[in-house]
Amino acid sequence: MFKNGESVECMAIGTSWCGVLTSHNYIRVFSHSGIQKHIICQGTPVVTMAGYESLLAVVYHAGPSVLNCQTMRVKIVNMANRDYRVLMDTEFPISRNANLIWLSFSEEGQLCSFDTEGVVRAFTFQSQQWSPIYDFKQSHAEVYNQVWIVGVMDGEILAIIMP
Repeated sequence: MFKNGESVECMAIGTSWCGVLTSHNYIRVFSHSGIQKHIICQGTPVVTMAGYESLLAVVYHAGPSVLNCQTMRVKIVNMANRDYRVLMDTEFPISRNANLIWLSFSEEGQLCSFDTEGVVRAFTFQSQQWSPIYDFKQSHAEVYNQVWIVGVMDGEILAIIMP
């Protein structure tokens, strides 16, 4: 627990760092030994975060919903050597009438997302574009809303069907 009623809302872990989003909209950066190294102020509400090696992905609200689509963005922060520089800040697509339910990096470092409409998307850093890589609703309509993504490895989606 932090001072002044500040509490933890989300966490992401990388190679030698841990980022903790707090109720004050701060991302507090800690070493793995628990020493606070930096504080990043986030201007708008954070949806979630994910970490991979020296990268921190922060998905945040970027404005009001438009035509039943949430307006979100993702910024990628360089956590290496205490740089904390934003490497990119780009739109974060999500299906119409959907919520984000999973965000993670693949084993190879590709950022991936999954929403309540059953769409898995992957971000390609080279082109800085999102692409849908699988649609569970289209291929498994009867159980798409029971899917829990475990991870992505070598382009394969590892998932389980929850009862």
